[in-house]
Amino acid sequence: MCAKVSYLSDKYTLSQIMDGYREAVKLLYIHIFEYMTEKGFFEHLSGEITPNDIRDWSSGNAYQRFEHLSDGITLNDLMEKMNISKDRKQIFSAIIQCLADMGVLEVKNGSTVLLKSAKCPFCICEIDTKYFDVVGNVPKEIAKLVKRFDPLSSDSTVKFDGNFNRFWNAIFLAPYYAYGRDEAVKWVGFEDATIADLGCGPGYALEKLAVHAGKHGRITAVEVSKDFLDIAAKRVNGMCKVDFIKSDVDNGLPFLESSKYDGVTAIGLLHFLRKPEQFLSEVNRILKPGGKFAMGNQYLIKPTMYQGATDLYFSIIGQYSKAHTSEQIRQMLSSSGLNLNYTFEVGNYGWFYARKE
Repeated sequence: MCAKVSYLSDKYTLSQIMDGYREAVKLLYIHIFEYMTEKGFFEHLSGEITPNDIRDWSSGNAYQRFEHLSDGITLNDLMEKMNISKDRKQIFSAIIQCLADMGVLEVKNGSTVLLKSAKCPFCICEIDTKYFDVVGNVPKEIAKLVKRFDPLSSDSTVKFDGNFNRFWNAIFLAPYYAYGRDEAVKWVGFEDATIADLGCGPGYALEKLAVHAGKHGRITAVEVSKDFLDIAAKRVNGMCKVDFIKSDVDNGLPFLESSKYDGVTAIGLLHFLRKPEQFLSEVNRILKPGGKFAMGNQYLIKPTMYQGATDLYFSIIGQYSKAHTSEQIRQMLSSSGLNLNYTFEVGNYGWFYARKE
Protein backbone atom coordinates (compact mmCIF):
# COMPACT_ATOMS: atom_id res chain seq x y z
CA MET A 1 0.00 0.00 0.00
CA CYS A 2 1.19 3.55 -0.73
CA ALA A 3 -0.11 4.89 2.62
CA LYS A 4 -1.48 3.68 5.93
CA VAL A 5 -5.27 3.34 6.22
CA SER A 6 -6.88 4.19 9.57
CA TYR A 7 -9.98 2.31 10.67
CA LEU A 8 -12.76 3.30 13.03
CA SER A 9 -12.54 -0.10 14.71
CA ASP A 10 -9.16 1.04 16.06
CA LYS A 11 -11.04 3.67 18.08
CA TYR A 12 -14.46 2.17 18.89
CA THR A 13 -15.92 -1.26 19.45
CA LEU A 14 -19.14 -2.21 17.70
CA SER A 15 -20.83 -2.28 21.12
CA GLN A 16 -19.85 1.35 21.75
CA ILE A 17 -21.21 2.38 18.36
CA MET A 18 -24.49 0.59 19.12
CA ASP A 19 -24.75 2.41 22.46
CA GLY A 20 -24.21 5.74 20.75
CA TYR A 21 -26.74 4.95 18.05
CA ARG A 22 -29.36 4.17 20.71
CA GLU A 23 -28.81 7.50 22.49
CA ALA A 24 -28.93 9.39 19.19
CA VAL A 25 -32.29 7.83 18.33
CA LYS A 26 -33.64 8.92 21.72
CA LEU A 27 -32.58 12.50 20.97
CA LEU A 28 -34.18 12.35 17.54
CA TYR A 29 -37.43 11.08 19.07
CA ILE A 30 -37.48 14.00 21.51
CA HIS A 31 -37.23 16.38 18.54
CA ILE A 32 -40.05 14.53 16.77
CA PHE A 33 -42.27 14.67 19.87
CA GLU A 34 -41.69 18.44 20.15
CA TYR A 35 -42.36 18.93 16.43
CA MET A 36 -45.65 17.02 16.52
CA THR A 37 -46.71 18.93 19.62
CA GLU A 38 -46.09 22.21 17.77
CA LYS A 39 -48.15 20.89 14.85
CA GLY A 40 -51.10 20.34 17.21
CA PHE A 41 -51.08 16.60 16.55
CA PHE A 42 -52.20 15.55 20.04
CA GLU A 43 -55.11 17.98 20.01
CA HIS A 44 -56.44 16.28 16.88
CA LEU A 45 -55.81 12.84 18.32
CA SER A 46 -57.82 13.28 21.50
CA GLY A 47 -60.09 16.17 20.55
CA GLU A 48 -59.98 17.47 24.12
CA ILE A 49 -56.44 18.68 24.72
CA THR A 50 -55.89 22.43 25.11
CA PRO A 51 -52.68 24.45 24.62
CA ASN A 52 -52.43 24.80 28.40
CA ASP A 53 -52.60 21.03 28.74
CA ILE A 54 -49.77 20.63 26.26
CA ARG A 55 -47.56 23.00 28.24
CA ASP A 56 -48.29 20.91 31.35
CA TRP A 57 -47.03 17.66 29.80
CA SER A 58 -43.52 17.98 31.15
CA SER A 59 -44.86 18.20 34.71
CA GLY A 60 -47.18 15.24 34.21
CA ASN A 61 -50.22 17.19 35.46
CA ALA A 62 -52.35 16.21 32.49
CA TYR A 63 -51.27 12.60 32.15
CA GLN A 64 -54.15 11.00 34.03
CA ARG A 65 -56.72 12.81 31.86
CA PHE A 66 -55.00 11.95 28.59
CA GLU A 67 -54.47 8.25 28.96
CA HIS A 68 -58.12 7.34 28.35
CA LEU A 69 -59.20 10.02 25.87
CA SER A 70 -58.58 8.37 22.54
CA ASP A 71 -60.58 5.42 21.25
CA GLY A 72 -58.55 5.47 18.06
CA ILE A 73 -58.56 7.29 14.76
CA THR A 74 -57.28 6.25 11.34
CA LEU A 75 -54.17 7.71 9.77
CA ASN A 76 -56.23 9.04 6.87
CA ASP A 77 -58.65 10.81 9.20
CA LEU A 78 -55.75 12.31 11.15
CA MET A 79 -54.19 13.60 7.96
CA GLU A 80 -57.50 15.15 6.93
CA LYS A 81 -57.95 16.84 10.31
CA MET A 82 -54.39 18.23 10.13
CA ASN A 83 -54.72 19.31 6.47
CA ILE A 84 -51.82 17.10 5.40
CA SER A 85 -51.66 16.28 1.69
CA LYS A 86 -51.65 12.68 0.48
CA ASP A 87 -48.10 12.95 -0.85
CA ARG A 88 -46.96 13.44 2.75
CA LYS A 89 -48.45 10.14 3.92
CA GLN A 90 -45.16 8.20 3.89
CA ILE A 91 -43.44 10.78 6.08
CA PHE A 92 -46.48 11.14 8.33
CA SER A 93 -46.66 7.36 8.78
CA ALA A 94 -42.95 7.23 9.65
CA ILE A 95 -43.38 9.90 12.32
CA ILE A 96 -46.39 8.01 13.72
CA GLN A 97 -44.19 4.89 13.88
CA CYS A 98 -41.55 6.85 15.80
CA LEU A 99 -44.15 7.90 18.37
CA ALA A 100 -45.36 4.30 18.58
CA ASP A 101 -41.77 3.11 19.11
CA MET A 102 -41.58 5.56 22.01
CA GLY A 103 -44.73 4.11 23.58
CA VAL A 104 -46.69 7.34 23.14
CA LEU A 105 -49.07 5.77 20.61
CA GLU A 106 -50.34 2.38 19.61
CA VAL A 107 -50.98 1.57 15.95
CA LYS A 108 -53.47 -1.23 15.30
CA ASN A 109 -53.79 -3.05 11.98
CA GLY A 110 -51.32 -0.63 10.46
CA SER A 111 -53.74 2.29 10.34
CA THR A 112 -55.70 2.93 13.57
CA VAL A 113 -53.90 5.22 16.02
CA LEU A 114 -54.58 5.15 19.76
CA LEU A 115 -53.11 7.49 22.36
CA LYS A 116 -51.30 5.58 25.12
CA SER A 117 -49.42 8.35 26.91
CA ALA A 118 -49.17 12.12 26.75
CA LYS A 119 -45.57 12.22 27.94
CA CYS A 120 -42.35 11.87 26.01
CA PRO A 121 -40.55 8.91 27.62
CA PHE A 122 -37.14 10.44 26.99
CA CYS A 123 -35.68 13.52 28.62
CA ILE A 124 -32.80 15.60 27.28
CA CYS A 125 -31.04 15.50 30.63
CA GLU A 126 -31.17 11.69 30.63
CA ILE A 127 -29.45 11.32 27.25
CA ASP A 128 -25.94 9.94 27.76
CA THR A 129 -23.99 12.55 25.83
CA LYS A 130 -20.67 10.73 26.25
CA TYR A 131 -21.74 8.60 23.28
CA PHE A 132 -22.47 11.47 20.91
CA ASP A 133 -18.99 11.50 19.41
CA VAL A 134 -19.71 7.90 18.43
CA VAL A 135 -22.74 8.79 16.29
CA GLY A 136 -21.70 12.18 14.97
CA ASN A 137 -24.18 14.80 13.77
CA VAL A 138 -26.86 12.54 12.28
CA PRO A 139 -29.72 13.23 14.76
CA LYS A 140 -28.97 16.95 14.77
CA GLU A 141 -28.97 17.15 10.98
CA ILE A 142 -32.23 15.20 10.64
CA ALA A 143 -33.81 17.36 13.36
CA LYS A 144 -32.72 20.47 11.44
CA LEU A 145 -34.20 18.99 8.29
CA VAL A 146 -37.53 18.41 10.04
CA LYS A 147 -37.63 22.00 11.30
CA ARG A 148 -36.36 23.58 8.08
CA PHE A 149 -38.63 21.80 5.62
CA ASP A 150 -41.70 21.18 7.78
CA PRO A 151 -42.13 17.72 6.20
CA LEU A 152 -45.87 17.47 6.84
CA SER A 153 -46.68 20.53 4.72
CA SER A 154 -43.81 21.06 2.26
CA ASP A 155 -41.39 19.31 -0.05
CA SER A 156 -38.86 17.87 2.38
CA THR A 157 -37.06 15.37 0.16
CA VAL A 158 -33.27 15.23 0.11
CA LYS A 159 -31.60 14.68 -3.26
CA PHE A 160 -28.39 12.98 -4.31
CA ASP A 161 -26.72 16.26 -5.19
CA GLY A 162 -24.26 18.82 -3.91
CA ASN A 163 -26.96 21.05 -2.42
CA PHE A 164 -27.32 18.55 0.43
CA ASN A 165 -23.63 17.93 1.12
CA ARG A 166 -23.96 18.86 4.78
CA PHE A 167 -26.71 16.32 5.33
CA TRP A 168 -24.98 13.55 3.37
CA ASN A 169 -21.67 14.14 5.13
CA ALA A 170 -23.42 13.86 8.50
CA ILE A 171 -24.72 10.46 7.40
CA PHE A 172 -21.63 9.14 5.62
CA LEU A 173 -19.21 10.22 8.36
CA ALA A 174 -21.34 8.94 11.26
CA PRO A 175 -19.43 6.12 12.97
CA TYR A 176 -22.29 3.61 12.63
CA TYR A 177 -21.96 4.08 8.86
CA ALA A 178 -18.17 4.48 8.74
CA TYR A 179 -17.51 1.38 10.84
CA GLY A 180 -19.21 -0.90 8.32
CA ARG A 181 -17.62 0.97 5.42
CA ASP A 182 -14.20 0.33 6.95
CA GLU A 183 -15.05 -3.34 7.37
CA ALA A 184 -16.05 -3.43 3.69
CA VAL A 185 -12.71 -1.92 2.66
CA LYS A 186 -10.82 -4.44 4.79
CA TRP A 187 -12.86 -7.29 3.30
CA VAL A 188 -12.24 -6.51 -0.38
CA GLY A 189 -9.17 -4.27 -0.51
CA PHE A 190 -5.58 -5.32 -1.08
CA GLU A 191 -2.55 -4.18 -3.06
CA ASP A 192 -2.85 -4.35 -6.87
CA ALA A 193 -6.53 -5.36 -6.59
CA THR A 194 -9.14 -4.76 -9.28
CA ILE A 195 -12.28 -3.46 -7.54
CA ALA A 196 -15.73 -2.19 -8.54
CA ASP A 197 -17.27 0.35 -6.15
CA LEU A 198 -20.95 0.38 -7.12
CA GLY A 199 -22.91 3.40 -5.94
CA CYS A 200 -19.66 5.03 -4.82
CA GLY A 201 -21.38 8.20 -3.59
CA PRO A 202 -18.93 11.01 -2.76
CA GLY A 203 -16.09 8.50 -2.50
CA TYR A 204 -15.39 7.83 1.17
CA ALA A 205 -14.89 4.08 0.66
CA LEU A 206 -13.33 4.73 -2.73
CA GLU A 207 -10.58 6.79 -1.14
CA LYS A 208 -9.55 3.99 1.22
CA LEU A 209 -9.88 1.35 -1.48
CA ALA A 210 -7.52 3.42 -3.64
CA VAL A 211 -4.96 3.50 -0.84
CA HIS A 212 -5.20 -0.29 -0.50
CA ALA A 213 -4.96 -0.94 -4.23
CA GLY A 214 -1.87 1.21 -4.70
CA LYS A 215 -0.43 2.54 -7.94
CA HIS A 216 -0.83 -0.79 -9.74
CA GLY A 217 -4.42 -1.37 -8.65
CA ARG A 218 -7.49 -0.43 -10.66
CA ILE A 219 -10.91 0.68 -9.43
CA THR A 220 -14.14 1.21 -11.34
CA ALA A 221 -16.49 3.66 -9.59
CA VAL A 222 -20.13 3.66 -10.69
CA GLU A 223 -22.60 6.29 -9.48
CA VAL A 224 -25.92 7.74 -10.69
CA SER A 225 -25.31 11.24 -9.26
CA LYS A 226 -23.04 13.51 -11.28
CA ASP A 227 -22.45 15.69 -8.20
CA PHE A 228 -21.27 12.68 -6.18
CA LEU A 229 -19.01 11.54 -9.03
CA ASP A 230 -17.39 14.96 -9.23
CA ILE A 231 -16.77 15.00 -5.47
CA ALA A 232 -15.41 11.43 -5.54
CA ALA A 233 -13.06 12.25 -8.43
CA LYS A 234 -11.56 15.14 -6.47
CA ARG A 235 -11.21 12.92 -3.39
CA VAL A 236 -9.06 10.31 -5.16
CA ASN A 237 -7.23 12.60 -7.58
CA GLY A 238 -3.64 11.43 -8.05
CA MET A 239 -4.14 8.10 -6.31
CA CYS A 240 -4.48 4.73 -8.07
CA LYS A 241 -6.16 4.38 -11.45
CA VAL A 242 -9.90 4.99 -11.12
CA ASP A 243 -12.43 4.77 -13.95
CA PHE A 244 -15.62 6.77 -13.27
CA ILE A 245 -18.91 5.72 -14.86
CA LYS A 246 -22.19 7.62 -14.48
CA SER A 247 -24.94 5.00 -14.57
CA ASP A 248 -27.96 3.68 -12.70
CA VAL A 249 -26.97 0.16 -11.62
CA ASP A 250 -30.67 -0.75 -11.46
CA ASN A 251 -30.41 -0.98 -15.25
CA GLY A 252 -27.72 -3.65 -15.02
CA LEU A 253 -23.94 -3.63 -15.42
CA PRO A 254 -23.44 -4.48 -19.12
CA PHE A 255 -20.43 -2.15 -19.27
CA LEU A 256 -18.50 -4.25 -16.69
CA GLU A 257 -16.55 -7.31 -17.81
CA SER A 258 -17.41 -10.77 -16.48
CA SER A 259 -15.04 -12.47 -13.98
CA LYS A 260 -12.79 -9.40 -13.87
CA TYR A 261 -12.99 -8.08 -10.32
CA ASP A 262 -11.23 -9.22 -7.16
CA GLY A 263 -13.75 -7.32 -5.06
CA VAL A 264 -17.03 -5.44 -5.30
CA THR A 265 -18.55 -3.00 -2.82
CA ALA A 266 -22.16 -1.74 -2.67
CA ILE A 267 -22.55 0.52 0.35
CA GLY A 268 -25.94 2.06 1.13
CA LEU A 269 -27.23 0.95 -2.26
CA LEU A 270 -29.41 -2.18 -2.36
CA HIS A 271 -32.44 -0.62 -0.67
CA PHE A 272 -32.63 1.97 -3.50
CA LEU A 273 -32.86 -0.68 -6.21
CA ARG A 274 -36.09 -1.88 -7.77
CA LYS A 275 -34.39 -5.04 -9.03
CA PRO A 276 -32.04 -6.16 -6.23
CA GLU A 277 -31.97 -9.80 -7.34
CA GLN A 278 -30.82 -8.81 -10.82
CA PHE A 279 -28.15 -6.55 -9.30
CA LEU A 280 -26.74 -9.32 -7.09
CA SER A 281 -26.63 -11.71 -10.05
CA GLU A 282 -24.63 -9.08 -11.93
CA VAL A 283 -22.26 -8.76 -8.98
CA ASN A 284 -21.70 -12.52 -9.11
CA ARG A 285 -21.07 -12.30 -12.86
CA ILE A 286 -18.36 -9.63 -12.68
CA LEU A 287 -16.50 -11.19 -9.71
CA LYS A 288 -13.62 -13.55 -10.23
CA PRO A 289 -13.95 -17.00 -8.63
CA GLY A 290 -13.03 -16.43 -4.99
CA GLY A 291 -13.76 -12.71 -5.32
CA LYS A 292 -15.28 -10.86 -2.37
CA PHE A 293 -18.42 -8.78 -2.10
CA ALA A 294 -19.20 -6.26 0.66
CA MET A 295 -22.72 -4.88 0.96
CA GLY A 296 -23.60 -2.56 3.77
CA ASN A 297 -25.61 0.09 5.49
CA GLN A 298 -28.56 -1.95 4.27
CA TYR A 299 -32.01 -0.73 5.37
CA LEU A 300 -33.61 -3.60 7.31
CA ILE A 301 -37.06 -4.53 8.54
CA LYS A 302 -36.68 -5.33 12.24
CA PRO A 303 -39.10 -5.04 15.18
CA THR A 304 -36.93 -2.63 17.17
CA MET A 305 -37.24 0.89 18.56
CA TYR A 306 -35.05 2.05 15.68
CA GLN A 307 -37.49 1.12 12.89
CA GLY A 308 -39.44 4.38 12.97
CA ALA A 309 -36.27 6.49 12.97
CA THR A 310 -34.86 4.54 10.03
CA ASP A 311 -38.15 4.72 8.14
CA LEU A 312 -38.27 8.49 8.68
CA TYR A 313 -34.74 8.87 7.34
CA PHE A 314 -35.60 7.02 4.14
CA SER A 315 -38.94 8.80 3.76
CA ILE A 316 -37.21 12.19 3.47
CA ILE A 317 -34.89 11.01 0.71
CA GLY A 318 -36.32 11.73 -2.71
CA GLN A 319 -35.61 8.26 -4.02
CA TYR A 320 -37.44 4.92 -4.18
CA SER A 321 -36.41 2.72 -1.26
CA LYS A 322 -37.42 -0.64 0.11
CA ALA A 323 -36.34 -2.35 3.31
CA HIS A 324 -35.72 -6.11 3.50
CA THR A 325 -35.35 -8.53 6.37
CA SER A 326 -31.93 -10.04 7.04
CA GLU A 327 -33.25 -13.40 5.94
CA GLN A 328 -34.49 -12.01 2.63
CA ILE A 329 -31.05 -10.57 1.93
CA ARG A 330 -29.37 -13.87 2.83
CA GLN A 331 -31.69 -15.66 0.42
CA MET A 332 -31.00 -13.16 -2.36
CA LEU A 333 -27.24 -13.54 -1.87
CA SER A 334 -27.50 -17.31 -1.91
CA SER A 335 -29.72 -17.33 -5.01
CA SER A 336 -27.21 -15.17 -6.83
CA GLY A 337 -24.37 -17.59 -6.11
CA LEU A 338 -22.70 -15.53 -3.37
CA ASN A 339 -21.81 -17.30 -0.12
CA LEU A 340 -22.25 -15.20 3.02
CA ASN A 341 -19.19 -15.17 5.30
CA TYR A 342 -20.34 -12.87 8.09
CA THR A 343 -22.78 -10.13 8.95
CA PHE A 344 -23.53 -7.62 11.70
CA GLU A 345 -26.28 -5.11 12.43
CA VAL A 346 -26.54 -1.67 14.02
CA GLY A 347 -30.11 -0.63 14.73
CA ASN A 348 -32.03 -1.23 11.51
CA TYR A 349 -28.93 -1.34 9.33
CA GLY A 350 -27.22 -4.55 8.26
CA TRP A 351 -23.82 -5.36 6.77
CA PHE A 352 -23.20 -8.46 4.68
CA TYR A 353 -19.84 -9.82 3.51
CA ALA A 354 -19.83 -12.60 0.94
CA ARG A 355 -17.59 -14.48 -1.48
CA LYS A 356 -18.03 -15.99 -4.91
CA GLU A 357 -16.83 -19.60 -4.72
